[in-house]
Amino acid sequence: MRSKAKINYAVSEKAMREKIDELRHDLERARDDMIDIMPEKISEQLKKYLLCNNHDDRLQWWYESLKVITDSTVPDPEFSNSWTGKRANCPLCHGGNNWHYNGFSLPEGLRRHLEGNSGAHACHILKHMDELSFDYVERRQSEAA
Repeated sequence: MRSKAKINYAVSEKAMREKIDELRHDLERARDDMIDIMPEKISEQLKKYLLCNNHDDRLQWWYESLKVITDSTVPDPEFSNSWTGKRANCPLCHGGNNWHYNGFSLPEGLRRHLEGNSGAHACHILKHMDELSFDYVERRQSEAA
């Protein structure tokens, strides 16, 4: 017969906070690494979320980021022709496959993908960046209060 030893699962609040801080730091580092592997112009723009003080700033950052991404995306000659127009994969997630053509039409199809509008599947990388910027602004505002 096995003994039924009690296992103490109680963890101190301090230890839990330290673990949460450690995990938050690891997540932020992973997100920074994700930004660093993007094309330089896009990477520089996306890092500007750190300049946002409020949600109005964040919204402006979001629209500027969309513009920088769409403006700096180079059409892929393999996907582009006189019939399909200029097309390219997303420079962030490298997605771009729709049912009939390779890549997204430039700039409108790529913009729809980045925003997740008009039935386009949303870019999961830009979605993470949006969440990161939201969390950052929320944290800044709570620290200032």
